[in-house]
Amino acid sequence: MKVNRKRFERLADKLTKVSHGRYHINRSIGIDEVGTIYYTRWCIFDRLDDGPLYFSPDNKPVLASAYGDDLRDIKILIKKEKRRNRNEFIQSFIPRK
Repeated sequence: MKVNRKRFERLADKLTKVSHGRYHINRSIGIDEVGTIYYTRWCIFDRLDDGPLYFSPDNKPVLASAYGDDLRDIKILIKKEKRRNRNEFIQSFIPRK
């Protein structure tokens, strides 16, 4: 599956901003016969600080082109992250007992 690199990067930038670096994005590139660079596949993982856990087979992607996810799914993830940030912001004003 060919994914437009510029459109993908715009969404990746938005995701990074709203999630505050909560995810790691892996990309594989290809070049067509005209010389246009595109992404052949991509994966979005949770960013984990534990190296062995990050590289273990149990660490499955949140989204991946191999799973059939596309740019719309990244947009949905961005909306979920915005909602999570808003809820965390609101929770910060609620007094704790």
